[in-house]
Amino acid sequence: MSRIDNLEKLVRELYEARDLNRAADWADWLYDNHVFVVADNATRLAKQLNANEELSRAAGMLHDIADVRFQHLPRGLPRGDSGGGESEGNRRFLSDIITVS
Repeated sequence: MSRIDNLEKLVRELYEARDLNRAADWADWLYDNHVFVVADNATRLAKQLNANEELSRAAGMLHDIADVRFQHLPRGLPRGDSGGGESEGNRRFLSDIITVS
């Protein structure tokens, strides 16, 4: 089995595990309708541009991978600073919401 086939198998296993912390409807929709569509489009585009097809496909499969475990933050949450960057306020706010185990 190739590296890209192994990666696809792992991505499918992660989505199909249906982690209880995920945003269920969203993550399930992504898996059924989006992730591999993006991967297929990335592969086609890479062929057209003579780019690395394996890397492009991997990026397409992994671009939303955090959704297998985490929920999106609701829109309109406090940014913590005027630039929206990594500030102490953002880190403190996010740490109250997100735990990594």
